[in-house]
Amino acid sequence: MEALFHDKDQIIRELRKDPLINKDDNQQVNGGEIQQESSDLLQKEALLANELNTLGNLKILSNLLMEVKTNSELSELENCYYSLQSLRQKMRNNTAFLKQSFNFQQSISLYVDSLHLELVTELYEILTTGFWKITENTIQFTPIVKWGKDEVDIEYNAFMDFVTQQYFPQGGLDNQSWIISDMDNADSQEQVRAKLNVILKDYVNLASVVNMIKSSIFIPGKQIFYDEEKKILNFSKSAPHGQNTATVLASFETVCDFILNGLTLRDMRILSSELGHLFNTEFTKFVKNNASIILDSLDSPLKNLVSSTNNKLIRLASETKTENWSYSGKEIQDLLMNKQLYYNLLLDKILELHINKIRDIFEDPNKSWKTLETIELKHALSSTNTINENKGNNSLDTKQEKKEQHTSAAKNDDWNWEADDDADAWGDEIDLDIDDEEGKPAEEMEGEPEEEEENAWDEAWAIDEDVNVNDFSAVSEKKPSQDHNRTLNEDRIEVTQLPKLFLTISQDFKNSFEDSHVDKQYFGYKYNLLQTSYMAMCTNNLFNNWYQLYVDMRYLIEQDEKLYRIKELTRNLLETRLNMKYRFVSRLVACQLTEFRENEKNPSWDATIESLLPYILKEIIYPLEKIKGEESTRYLLSFLNFLYNDCVTNKILKWKIISEVNSENLGELVSLLVNNTEIQILAKEPGYKAMREKFATMGRFLPLHLKEIMEMFYNGDFYLFTTDELIQWIELLFADTPLRRNAIDDIHEIRGASLED
Repeated sequence: MEALFHDKDQIIRELRKDPLINKDDNQQVNGGEIQQESSDLLQKEALLANELNTLGNLKILSNLLMEVKTNSELSELENCYYSLQSLRQKMRNNTAFLKQSFNFQQSISLYVDSLHLELVTELYEILTTGFWKITENTIQFTPIVKWGKDEVDIEYNAFMDFVTQQYFPQGGLDNQSWIISDMDNADSQEQVRAKLNVILKDYVNLASVVNMIKSSIFIPGKQIFYDEEKKILNFSKSAPHGQNTATVLASFETVCDFILNGLTLRDMRILSSELGHLFNTEFTKFVKNNASIILDSLDSPLKNLVSSTNNKLIRLASETKTENWSYSGKEIQDLLMNKQLYYNLLLDKILELHINKIRDIFEDPNKSWKTLETIELKHALSSTNTINENKGNNSLDTKQEKKEQHTSAAKNDDWNWEADDDADAWGDEIDLDIDDEEGKPAEEMEGEPEEEEENAWDEAWAIDEDVNVNDFSAVSEKKPSQDHNRTLNEDRIEVTQLPKLFLTISQDFKNSFEDSHVDKQYFGYKYNLLQTSYMAMCTNNLFNNWYQLYVDMRYLIEQDEKLYRIKELTRNLLETRLNMKYRFVSRLVACQLTEFRENEKNPSWDATIESLLPYILKEIIYPLEKIKGEESTRYLLSFLNFLYNDCVTNKILKWKIISEVNSENLGELVSLLVNNTEIQILAKEPGYKAMREKFATMGRFLPLHLKEIMEMFYNGDFYLFTTDELIQWIELLFADTPLRRNAIDDIHEIRGASLED
């Protein structure tokens, strides 16, 4: 200030230039001009003040931009986030900024968008190349990383707390969050969204780690090991040969160690929540499935490995305390401490060994098991008193009540020329009405297989008889009628070597556990399984020679009556096979009857001559003769009853009327069946004789006139027919005329007089 005072003249000169001073000096000044100049000065001062305020507000944005950039360069990511958030708020509310040109605003906005992308990209890179390094076959985790040019220490827990709280506060990505919604550039916005999605999925929820572990544990051939020096969990594609069980268990233990000792509590909880149930299920299942290997001895090293892994799972569940998974380890502990299980597993090994012995029988290239041996038939042929009377002997009038009820019911049917006889005959399963085996003694019943097993194996025999009607046309030229009528040696029969071989295997299996600690019920179950396996293999190898299989099994049961499972399956075998063949016979007969009704004047006989007769001889009569014994007699009689009565007689009786032409056709059909079903070994059976005689009589009277039929009646030829049966046939064959009524009256009169006598 003193320096200015030295030049007083200059000061005076400057003051004189002031219009106000000049005014005071009585200089002539224009008043209007002075007032205008004063107003201009005030306006200029206001503009300058406003501009200064604008620049001040813009400087705030500039300072925030610099702050964001500085924090980013210093890797102060949390401060960078908050600075960027403040910058966005200022940009939304700063009037000075909003008054700038569109190009200026757009330029600043695009630059700030790039700061969003830089921040999120740095978060992504810290996670993917810093804390976690995940490749196709490795996982590496580092809890503290040095980051940036200044190598700033970043701690994982604090970093993840910040990321989850600020970027995913609701547990998911919010597209309305300012970090995404405040951006203007669509490409940058999409990049930010994509990177945040990856961070959420793979590093907050650890999906990549979860998937790698899921696809690698309890997989035979996969090996997982941990590199202590590099802190890397390696997932190898293949394990050393012959170490599957041990390797799988060791690999799973390695995963447990990695989670327990290599990860933070936060990530332990996430993996427990995502993988806990899988660990529990797969670990328990693997131990159970490989129990025979793990419990190979009472001090097995694998047993110790399982125990150690089980304890680590218990610890994992205890430390994480997740809501959706808990683990006590009791099931595995009980498994390891169960000595009974150890002995049962030994039995499983022995069972597998003996099943392989059975398999070796059939893998013999010389097929020596097929060698036939003649043996004495233990059960000689006997009479068939065990057959139901209505099946084996329909000749007795005192046994006709059911028959009469059946035929009388048929009279009420309407004309049904288009009806499906096949459906009528086989809408329900055929009731063979074959007597079951004699009642078993008490000790035998105790050893019978349980119902669940029986039901399961009943289905094993249910093989459809898939035979075409024309399949037996080629056989018609060489019918086995000569074979089935030859004299059979009734007290000797041929068996293969299968019974003898199995008796040896069975006895060896039982001897292995005479003094063992194996539970008796469990042993019985496994013994039944051995028998079932044997029967299944025999069936597969003798599928087309089922009657030989039946003979072999019957002989085997005679040698060891405690083979209850084989006994049950053998009975099922024969009955199932016959049921299938009965169905086919029924279809062929129904086909022929349909042909009669549709083309009675010139019917085709192919179904009977080309298919039915050869099939009956080759597939039913001949095999049943081959099995011999009382079963042969019983099942042969049952089949003839089924053929004569169920397939033919009962079907014809359902017709409303029989034309003269069809009466001849039916008579010819009956004649063909009678002539081609003569079975010599049944010649002495009363039921067989009566059944054939009655069926043959029916065939003879069908084409006759009423007068001729009445002559047969007067001669006593219908002694095997009940009164109602005979009248039903007459009503079916002839129209209602005085002659028919007289004939019926004669029958009633003569039969009534006979009853009175």
